Amino acid sequence: MVNVKEPNPVRIALRYHVSEMKMFWTLAVAAIACGAFAQATAEKKECCQSKAVKVSTKVQAKESCCQEKAAKAVKVSTKVQAKEACATPGAKSECCNTAGKPAFFKVFVSNEGYKFFGCKDSAKKGRETFVAEGKTVGSIQKVTSKKSIG
Repeated sequence: MVNVKEPNPVRIALRYHVSEMKMFWTLAVAAIACGAFAQATAEKKECCQSKAVKVSTKVQAKESCCQEKAAKAVKVSTKVQAKEACATPGAKSECCNTAGKPAFFKVFVSNEGYKFFGCKDSAKKGRETFVAEGKTVGSIQKVTSKKSIG
C-alpha cells in the first residue's frame, strides 16, 4: 500500500479563509478608491460653482463700490453747499450743527446713545425727528463738558 496523506481539513479551511481575506481587502481598497474619486469630482464641481458665485459677488461688490463713491460725492457736495449757506449772514440757526463746532445741547436716543446739537432749535427739531421715527427719546439737555459735534 502506498502511503498517501489525507488532506488536512484545517489547512484547507485556512487556504479558503486566506483567499476570502485577500478578496475582502481588494474590494475594500477598490471601494475606497472609488469613493475618493467621486469626492474629488464633487469637490471640483463645487469649486467651479463657487467660482461662478465669486464672479457674481465681485460684480455686485463693484456695483456697490460705485454706489458708495456716488454717495460720498453727494455728501461732499452737500457739505460744500452747507458751508456756503453758513457763510451767508442770517443763517446762524441752520448752521449751528457744523462738524467740529462745540455742542451745547444733547438728546438721548435709546440704542444709539446721545446725539449732540449746537443750538436749542436744532436739538428740538432733531428730537422731533427721532420721535417721528418711533424711537425712544429723552429730553433736551445742556452739555456740561467740552464736546464737539462729530
